[in-house]
Amino acid sequence: MNNNILKFGLLAGIGASAYLFLFYAADPKLMLSPWVTWSSMIIYVAAMVKATLLEREAAEGDFFFREAVRPAFGVYVIAQVIYTLFNYVLYNYVNTDLVEIQRELMITQAQDFAQKFGRADLEEQITNISVEDLQVNFKNSFLGFMWSLIGGFVLSSLIALGIKR
Repeated sequence: MNNNILKFGLLAGIGASAYLFLFYAADPKLMLSPWVTWSSMIIYVAAMVKATLLEREAAEGDFFFREAVRPAFGVYVIAQVIYTLFNYVLYNYVNTDLVEIQRELMITQAQDFAQKFGRADLEEQITNISVEDLQVNFKNSFLGFMWSLIGGFVLSSLIALGIKR
């Protein structure tokens, strides 16, 4: 494996996990905010771009899409493995009440949405949100990781399109 991919993958995974943990330490509800969760992707993107640019500098001559997508996606995969492990440990060992906190936040957000947009049909779905549906077990973590690879590849492709020459 390329050193840049490994280095920036580790930096992105550890950096995003530390970023989220800071919000968790302040208030677990903050860490569960979609704004905080999605903003951690900035760390991923920065590491993916940097690794790809370094690979382009090292390449002599043409740097095609397939060469550009490899470091970006490699960084994403490594970072996502670290994040998935962080999330699993956090939910299952550090704070087992996070699932209940997340469920309460989801219910509150869904009720606000239902009231704002007059969607009374959502009330039944809101009451059916259970803790079991949100469990962060090995199976759910693995499936979430696998699904995230699709988005990671799309993101890597967009980065590669911008960096190839």
